[in-house]
Amino acid sequence: LETFRMAALAALLAVLAAAPYARLLSMPRSRLLRGALALLAVLPLAIPGTLHGLAWLKTLVEYEWGRELLKGPAVVSLACAVRFFPFAVFLLAAAFEGLHPVLSEAARGAGASPWRAWWRVTFPLVYPGFVAAFAVVFALAAGELAASILLNPIGHTTLPVRLSSLLHFGKDELLAALCLVQVFLALVPYLAASVLLERTLEARMG
Repeated sequence: LETFRMAALAALLAVLAAAPYARLLSMPRSRLLRGALALLAVLPLAIPGTLHGLAWLKTLVEYEWGRELLKGPAVVSLACAVRFFPFAVFLLAAAFEGLHPVLSEAARGAGASPWRAWWRVTFPLVYPGFVAAFAVVFALAAGELAASILLNPIGHTTLPVRLSSLLHFGKDELLAALCLVQVFLALVPYLAASVLLERTLEARMG
């Protein structure tokens, strides 16, 4: 359950942070600028998970609020959200690039506010990208070990960390059972996203 909460929070944070960046990346720009933005977005993925964990530790331990944050499990979610941010960015950017600007402009021309135009016109068209991004980041965060093993506070542990310890000291039966739980946990968001997106496609085609 703790792994589920950690991964869900990481996916939510990654998607929320990636949305404005993806929108910026999807806007018409020069190839050089788009390449620079894409390279900047992918940098967190190029950094090994162990370095992510060490960076969070070194940074947060310098501040009182940071030391308090290190005492709770939310820091693992933050580290996973930053590390897997690129996946959310590129999935959302692909969704935004499929939008035709005329639709939003027509809604604005009909008197809709920017927020209403986004919620009633833009979001229904791009939300499959949000669902896919959430599912991918959730699955990756649920299996994250390198950063989690450094950042898990006392009294908290995620399933990958537990599996790592059982590889050396646990029973094979328990290890096998937890491996199945890990696989099921990673598949849950994919299955939910598949069902939701299939229903959306059927509704639009029908």
